[in-house]
Amino acid sequence: MNKSVTIKDIAQKVGVSETTISRYLNQKYEYMSEKTRDKIATVIQELDYRPNHMARSLKSQKSRMIGAVIADIENPFSAMIIKGLSDKCEALDYTLLIAISDNSAANERKQIEKLLDNQVDGLIVNTSGDNEDYLLVLNESGFPMILLDRGVSQGKIDTVTTDNQGAVQDMLAFLVDEGFRSIGFFCDELSNTVRQERCNSFEKVMVAQAEKNLKGVVYLRNPAMDSELAAALQDFYTYPEPRVIFGANSLMTLKLLELMKQANYVINQDFSICGFDDLAWAKVMTPALTTIHQNSYDLGVESLNQLVAKINQKTVGQAKITKLPAHLKIRESTQIKP
Repeated sequence: MNKSVTIKDIAQKVGVSETTISRYLNQKYEYMSEKTRDKIATVIQELDYRPNHMARSLKSQKSRMIGAVIADIENPFSAMIIKGLSDKCEALDYTLLIAISDNSAANERKQIEKLLDNQVDGLIVNTSGDNEDYLLVLNESGFPMILLDRGVSQGKIDTVTTDNQGAVQDMLAFLVDEGFRSIGFFCDELSNTVRQERCNSFEKVMVAQAEKNLKGVVYLRNPAMDSELAAALQDFYTYPEPRVIFGANSLMTLKLLELMKQANYVINQDFSICGFDDLAWAKVMTPALTTIHQNSYDLGVESLNQLVAKINQKTVGQAKITKLPAHLKIRESTQIKP
């Protein structure tokens, strides 16, 4: 997508009026020679102009289609987001087009371009975290877009997310009150704003609690690398008791539980454990998992509501960051052994 290319640029290069280019983009070919049409098509390709979504700025018909790019479809957290998007689209008579980026920045751009070429009226992007410049250019073009869950630095694009900072603070306040002396925060590399917010909040609370003889440590590990994560668990085992593991997301927590079982660690004896997301398995495991409940369904609904409002409004204001509250679910996995 080339932000700087305009209809005027195309008209000048082809040698026709801007009205002719507008008619071409709206597929009104009456009284237009085949030679002129071919020349316009060639110039559009040369200049990397995207006629499908730019043409709608000329007051063409809306498609009543919404495009959504989801970063990780294998994460159960995403399923309820999609459910919220789908239900709200159905209620508002929009068609939802879903694309999957697999947390790849290149694939995310590719899927966005495909959705734009399918003439969606707006986009909801659960970004991989590595496409900030691209997303900022698209946002500055005026195309309706909402970022879902993961935002961009400095909050320059409308975003609907969870109050990650408040959620981490609430969990840590509970753990400190319970009497834990060592808290290990296990997180993936800080490649998106959600991980950054959670990790930063953890570190700030640990600094504030420094006088209470409380040990806090951050382990940034890829949950797919079993050996590295297992080594981190071994290291945390050397910290003073009672110890509690805090998983930054459900996939990390699940992997930690798997590795603890393999190493014969016992929950609430060797480590207590808590996490994020409150997925279905959290309350049926033994002991049941203390976790932070995020309403991913509501994230989808609110994102869709805000996107439709942007599609229908004529002016664009300052970027807005909407943070939905999260709630603690206190269960048996954070009980200190007698």
